[in-house]
Amino acid sequence: MAEGVERGLAQRRALKRAAQTMLDTGRLGLAVSVDSAWACVETLATASAGHDAASLWLDELQARDPATHVHSLNVCLMTLAFGRYLGLDRDELEQAALGALLHDIGKLHTPLDILNKPGALSSEEFAVLRRHPEDGYRLLRECRQLPPIALSVVRDHHERVDGSGYPRGLCGSRIHTAVMVTAVADVYEAITSDRCYRSAMTPQQAVRILQAGAKHYGRDLIQEFVHFLGVYPDGSLVELTSGALAVVIRRQRLSTEAPVVLQLREPDGTVCDHRLVDLALLENVPGWQIKRTVEPAEVGIDTVPAAADGAELLMA
Repeated sequence: MAEGVERGLAQRRALKRAAQTMLDTGRLGLAVSVDSAWACVETLATASAGHDAASLWLDELQARDPATHVHSLNVCLMTLAFGRYLGLDRDELEQAALGALLHDIGKLHTPLDILNKPGALSSEEFAVLRRHPEDGYRLLRECRQLPPIALSVVRDHHERVDGSGYPRGLCGSRIHTAVMVTAVADVYEAITSDRCYRSAMTPQQAVRILQAGAKHYGRDLIQEFVHFLGVYPDGSLVELTSGALAVVIRRQRLSTEAPVVLQLREPDGTVCDHRLVDLALLENVPGWQIKRTVEPAEVGIDTVPAAADGAELLMA
């Protein structure tokens, strides 16, 4: 009994650390505060109660493959936060959280040389990796403790609404909403984390990848996820539809795609007097919408100001 309590407390501490890391790096977006992140941790604590066997498998995953364990914590937190934003009811949210925490448990059966391979996987190696949802499902089904949505998350988190996923090729309404919430969280967390085969991408790059593949997850769900995150974190360099360049100063809860920006360059590329512009007030005015995020080096800018305080811009 004491061992189970201590394991639950350790799990809660680990998730709090994951929450703080994701908040510090901005990966949880505008919609999530520290308080709501901690509330997510409490939801997980409730969801995990009475699932000692599953917790033991999670402990084994942490010992064998720490990177996948951290990924699982992050996906769980993102699933909780995004699920709350979508208004999933408490029971669905708790089951989704538990499933997200255990979604990659099947990788206990995946050889480490495949999990940690720094280069591209061969077709044979990828076929082995693709077995982890079914492996995890079989492993956890034997516990006879996990609720059905949690088991569905474990088995189906690589399914896609257009039928392009695996292992069963499900499509449309055959995939539970909670599963797709976890699937989006899983992909986003993977893209924005360092992997053995590549460095982490920015939240903006991750959003672009998800938007490009929206048909796989459901376009409405991806749009909600973009709104949940807040597309343009403070400090992002953006190009407006007029061709002007600006840096995001402050995002707005009611209009996440129309933040307050500090304009840096005119549409013709000339440096202008820096001026604050509230894009929410100009949403219907041509030229004042954000077209895309821009890497500073792409346009010859070495640094961008972090706030509208007269910070000097260094031009290459």
